[in-house]
Amino acid sequence: MLLPTDGLWRGAMHAFQDPTLLSQFSEAFEGHPFLSQTGLTPAYVAWAALWTGVVLALSALAFHRRDL
Repeated sequence: MLLPTDGLWRGAMHAFQDPTLLSQFSEAFEGHPFLSQTGLTPAYVAWAALWTGVVLALSALAFHRRDL
């Protein structure tokens, strides 16, 4: 949950897939990484944006202090 990469991947796969695709597969494909039954929640998108902003700010701070 700290790194939002898996959730963003599943949200992207949900956006790309055909909604009728899930009805064609059995229960064995429930954990498949290329199929997702639900989209991203707004709270998760906010968390991913906040996480990305914090990482970028920390990297900018690290490069600002470095003598290039």
